[in-house]
Amino acid sequence: MSSNEQSLEGSVERLSEAQFIALRLASEGNLVRWKGGFWALRTEPDKYRGGRSLKRGGPVPERWVGTRTIDGLERRGLLERTYTKDAHGELEEWRDPRRITETGRRAITALKDAS
Repeated sequence: MSSNEQSLEGSVERLSEAQFIALRLASEGNLVRWKGGFWALRTEPDKYRGGRSLKRGGPVPERWVGTRTIDGLERRGLLERTYTKDAHGELEEWRDPRRITETGRRAITALKDAS
């Protein structure tokens, strides 16, 4: 077994449920930061269908993960920044969309094969 395969195997075994959900979402498209700190697909439906969340006063995506989950997957090399500039031509790390890496795709495949 190569060192890359061993590294991937170790990363996959330690994925939390939230991290696995985040990878599955990211396999469908780039994850973006919604108001309130929710990370989800840009096209994710609003959980309350145009209503407001009680905590933040904004829409809540049906499927979402938190910032710590995104940060953990990025540190493991399973997600990466897209380096997309905002409307003002600025790069802002904290809200830059994230995409799944090839290693992340292999992790999803390994998890599916294991189950």
